[in-house]
Amino acid sequence: MNQSGDEMARKHVSTQTGLDSIRHAYAEVNAALQSIDDLEAAYLFATRLADEMRKLADAAALARAKSAARIRDAEQLSLSGLAARLGVSKARANQLLKAARSSTQSEKPEPGQDMLASEVEPAPRRHRVVVLDVCDKQDSQVQIVVRHRSA
Repeated sequence: MNQSGDEMARKHVSTQTGLDSIRHAYAEVNAALQSIDDLEAAYLFATRLADEMRKLADAAALARAKSAARIRDAEQLSLSGLAARLGVSKARANQLLKAARSSTQSEKPEPGQDMLASEVEPAPRRHRVVVLDVCDKQDSQVQIVVRHRSA
């Protein structure tokens, strides 16, 4: 399971590019949000944005927990060893492992259930598209589509 230095560097660049894309998309969505004249629609959109960002943060936290479990397994570490390796308390290391364990027990998603981004094929590199819908008070939809080219 050892990776070459080049492969690790490529994955790091790809990961950093993905994070940069997320930051860029957020900046564009936030700018569009600030330009919505209907204040109630803007509030509803901001609420939806916050909810979606919270889901992404939860998925990232789960990915971190799974990474901690992989480190423990790969390096055959005790709980104390894992805590020291990660620079966290034993209690926090234990929380991470419990989160990883509980996620693997319910890992097989039902049809229509959300999957973690790491389990989904990456989007084509030509475009990254973010679409967020918000229903305004007349039940019509406000849709903001953000498109930008990836390198």
